[in-house]
Amino acid sequence: MGKRQDGIEYHNYDELPLMLCAKEIAALLRISTATVYCIFSAIDFPTITIGSRKLVKKEKLFAWLEKHENDIPYLTNASIAERRREIMEKDSESKGEQKTYGE
Repeated sequence: MGKRQDGIEYHNYDELPLMLCAKEIAALLRISTATVYCIFSAIDFPTITIGSRKLVKKEKLFAWLEKHENDIPYLTNASIAERRREIMEKDSESKGEQKTYGE
């Protein structure tokens, strides 16, 4: 399934720690740590900040991945500001509100 920093492999979901750090997520998803930090910046990504560390509960990570199954490549290539604006606009439209940005 993936490797921990110390080389121990996770073989199933139950072996994953309750909270995952960027390096563990990068190893698990086989992406760079820089890409993980980009995803951490998504407005709807469920990070928990403890001191300077950003962590994610394993169940929240998998739920978020499921929700964003088709737009993960877009998330990593788009600027954070653009992605936040799109999410906010989508939320506004679903609530029946009209908002303009950058004026």
